[in-house]
Amino acid sequence: MDYSLLWLDWKPIDSLPEYTKRIIGMPATRQGKAAMRELISGLKAMGSEPEQCGSRDPRPAIRLTEQRGNDEAVSLRRCGEGMEIVGSGRALLYGVFHLMRHLALGEAYPEWESSPVYPIRMLDHWDNADGSIERGYAGRSFFFRNGRPVYSERIRDYARLMASCGLNGCCINNVNVHENALKLLTGSYKRELKRIASCLGEYGVSLWISVSFSSPIELGGLETADPLEPGVRQWWKENCRQLFASVPNLAGFLVKADSEGRPGPHTY
Repeated sequence: MDYSLLWLDWKPIDSLPEYTKRIIGMPATRQGKAAMRELISGLKAMGSEPEQCGSRDPRPAIRLTEQRGNDEAVSLRRCGEGMEIVGSGRALLYGVFHLMRHLALGEAYPEWESSPVYPIRMLDHWDNADGSIERGYAGRSFFFRNGRPVYSERIRDYARLMASCGLNGCCINNVNVHENALKLLTGSYKRELKRIASCLGEYGVSLWISVSFSSPIELGGLETADPLEPGVRQWWKENCRQLFASVPNLAGFLVKADSEGRPGPHTY
């Protein structure tokens, strides 16, 4: 099996609806453009040869109507003898994948309205900086190699798969943070993180990283990690300011605290 396709392995269909021959819309965002590419490539795999048409074309078509903002509500509705997908760039991705799934099942007009209840829908990886994976049973990490984060096309494939399921976040490293993974919080790997974050962001997936509660001690040389201490709070503020400025699609941190011997608020 080609890991880059998995459940997105569209097959030729004998009787596609007439509207699949035409696409109307010019999305402006990266996610909207990705939705357009997925729609075109998916329809071609199913046996259509879609052409992009102007907005006044009266023939049945698939219309991609991109709305401003980051709202993830998506609407997939019948428009005459065609279909229209309405939403933000990220929502257009959800709508396109939904349409493709139902076309593959032989459904011509799969109308659908969806507005996610949970704003954060993420996958949590237990990948270590050396490339090993705690409780991993299917090979080594494609986020880390030889003690540092790395980029590969597998990350893009993974982002596609996540978007097709409506997921919008991915934490790439183990919550048991140690060795080189501690340095993800500093500027040591900002170039690599920025590239990974940008790749994920194209499909509406935000990057998260696991950090150690005791980072002010382990990285900053402070005597305490007590969050009520002014020096500790300043250390976090400065490091976060630099990291978030360097990695625009970084959404936040995951912290394992007060569990299995890991430090946390109850330490203080």
